[in-house]
Amino acid sequence: MQCLLPYGTAHLEVRLPDAAVAYVPVAAPAYPDAKAAILDALDAPLDASPLDVLARGRRTACVVISDATRPAVGPWVLPPVVAALRGAGIESVEVLIATGTHRAASADECAQLLGDARGIPVRSHDATRNDALDLVGSTPAGTPVWIDRRFLQADVRVVVGVVEPHLMAGYSGGAKSVCPGIAGLDTIRAVHRAPLARACVGPGIVRNNPFRHEVEAAARLVRVDFSVQCCVNRSGALTFAAAGALAASTDRATRFAARHARVTLPDAADVVIVSGGGAPLDRTLYQAAKGWATGAAAVRRGGDVILVAEMNEGIGGPAFAALLEAGLDSHATRSDDTPVATGAWMLQHILQARARARLHVVCSLPAARLRRAGFIAHGSVAAALRATRFDASRSLVVLPHGPFCVPLVHDHLATLEGARVEAGR
Repeated sequence: MQCLLPYGTAHLEVRLPDAAVAYVPVAAPAYPDAKAAILDALDAPLDASPLDVLARGRRTACVVISDATRPAVGPWVLPPVVAALRGAGIESVEVLIATGTHRAASADECAQLLGDARGIPVRSHDATRNDALDLVGSTPAGTPVWIDRRFLQADVRVVVGVVEPHLMAGYSGGAKSVCPGIAGLDTIRAVHRAPLARACVGPGIVRNNPFRHEVEAAARLVRVDFSVQCCVNRSGALTFAAAGALAASTDRATRFAARHARVTLPDAADVVIVSGGGAPLDRTLYQAAKGWATGAAAVRRGGDVILVAEMNEGIGGPAFAALLEAGLDSHATRSDDTPVATGAWMLQHILQARARARLHVVCSLPAARLRRAGFIAHGSVAAALRATRFDASRSLVVLPHGPFCVPLVHDHLATLEGARVEAGR
């Protein structure tokens, strides 16, 4: 069996045993004209007045977009959004990149994220700048919510998101663009506290997801006037867009994303090979690690998950890298309700996946460094598969598009369907 696994901006062609079964979600068709689709969404807003009507009589606007770890939808969305704002008399428009705890966007990334709108003032949110944040209140769980001040000072606040499977929130986009996207570091750490991360969270899980509820509660404390939520296919083409109120547009996009993300396996596999999703999702180990979580949902306990991801930008942020340098075995699962260190939430998901299966990795990072951290590193997929001692008696599942899919094992459907999207029904 020949299989192409996304790897950075290219693919790895791997030869696998005939027993391997690949599970690929049914791709949604791309819009023939993405800009026209955005205009159609803006013309039919959900639970909100049209953007140009909302903006009348106001002077300033701030438009939040995702950073380079998400597909760039700004080139389609920003021109018509900015045109509507300026047509309504808005004098000043700023684009704010929702970085959360990620690094600031480079000049090249800003150009990619903005497209034809690159002439608009743009800046990256800095979660560590306490002097640039304002407290907007606390969630019912007691999390103080600090938000980017200049966004709060804007007369019109617009949020643009990309909805796809997410490690903790079930699906990304929506409220996540506000928190953690443009929230303060203390707020971000608080919403990722250990009990929430260990509860009913995971790719595709929306209903009764405490992390998602906390993020949505934080976003409700912030007045978001208008939202555009998009879905893209594995080639980065626009497949869906909804505009209007934040909650309504997010719900509509999530329902669409769920229909095109789920794959059903007849049983958990002995070995799972999963791609990190290719660029931009596999630029760092921090981002690519989501593939282990996806694979862990499809593997039997005690099995093997082989992650294939380029990681050409290294481990990730310095805080997360420092945690890994100490080695996975040095970290105990947290049991308290205190905020966690930056990056520790991803470490916790890695540890949870590791508790279920052996974690292998094929990437561009030095194998010795990965082995010191506690991963099983290999120079090729073939070498990784040999290390699992795979033979004809064992089952092998391949998830070529890793984080873009939500694997559901048939035996667990009754349990999972109660939590995984109501969206898509």
